[in-house]
Amino acid sequence: MPGKSMELNDQEKLRYSRHLMLPEFGSGGQLLLKQAKILVIGAGGLGSPVLSYLAAAGIGTIGIVDFDIVSLSNLQRQVLFQTNDVGALKCEVAAKHLQAINDHISVLTFPERLNNQNADGIIRNFDLIIDCTDNFESRYLINDVCVLLEKPFVHGSVNRYAGQFALFNNVLENGKRGATYRCIFPHPPEPGSVQSCHEQGVLNTLPGLIGMMQAHIALKWIAKIGTFERTMLHYFDGNSFAWNQIVIERNDQNWPGFPVDLPAFLNYNYEDYCSVPSSQQELNSNNLKHWMELQQTTQIIDVRQPGELPVINSNRVKLIPLELLEAKVSDLMPEIPTLLVCASGYRSKIGAGILAKKFGFSEVKSLVGGAPVLNEYLKGEMP
Repeated sequence: MPGKSMELNDQEKLRYSRHLMLPEFGSGGQLLLKQAKILVIGAGGLGSPVLSYLAAAGIGTIGIVDFDIVSLSNLQRQVLFQTNDVGALKCEVAAKHLQAINDHISVLTFPERLNNQNADGIIRNFDLIIDCTDNFESRYLINDVCVLLEKPFVHGSVNRYAGQFALFNNVLENGKRGATYRCIFPHPPEPGSVQSCHEQGVLNTLPGLIGMMQAHIALKWIAKIGTFERTMLHYFDGNSFAWNQIVIERNDQNWPGFPVDLPAFLNYNYEDYCSVPSSQQELNSNNLKHWMELQQTTQIIDVRQPGELPVINSNRVKLIPLELLEAKVSDLMPEIPTLLVCASGYRSKIGAGILAKKFGFSEVKSLVGGAPVLNEYLKGEMP
């Protein structure tokens, strides 16, 4: 990759003048962006805003990995593309648009699917990786190769009206590596329990919002703005407008399935791994009744914010917002089967992982479909 000059020319000074005015940023921060090499994996709904903002900000070298072509159904949310781009390779179209946004940057394209064989060769040449993919196989693969190569990466995902993002595997202020995707999601979800945007849709502003936040945290990290003392998973519920921040601790003793070195990574089958039911499987509307009938007693925790709809009208359900779950864990009994519920099953899955992994709850489940599914079950219990 070509090196970048450690000087800003007159055009760049004018282009980035609003950055240069920032006392925490200035020319030093802009030069760090100019020297940076960031790889974006996926040029779709998340990748579109990520790539646009990185290019406009002046990231010196941007890599794009995407094997897909533009389709008409992409245009609702993948704002890098236009109608006349349908049928063209996404990474090639994206590269042209980025160069049109900023002719001071370099854009490298990798029109291929990221896999075990090419991931090492592509990723090792970049400073920071941004995961804009939409499937669990890719997320675990990216996590694992970044851990093995000691590369920080920014995770992002969306689901209908909600989304989340986090900076993983970066060096924290204490000199230690932060948490990884496997620290919060040690197991892939039960096959079929979490549907993709292709299967259940997504409001087009959600990938725009989450992608922009991925770019924001990437720029902060590159320009060394603020501190990164802990790993935080940021979750946004687009229905309630609630933001939740969850502290994630690194725990490499609890990474089931992690390939321990690059040779093991080369032979790892992520498709098989993500198709195997996890030991901590989620409950859905089909198996909720059976699971509840098997238990002599249960504790049900609603991890939503107060006032979120629909209301769950049952004194069996205790409201503990997700960000307070660890602080309130002493109010719960880890030996009793525990069911967590939220709006859709996203936050409850995070909470279930925290209770099982960090606090040793013997049996904890997350309800796919959330409060509406629980309300239907509770109606069936009423005399």
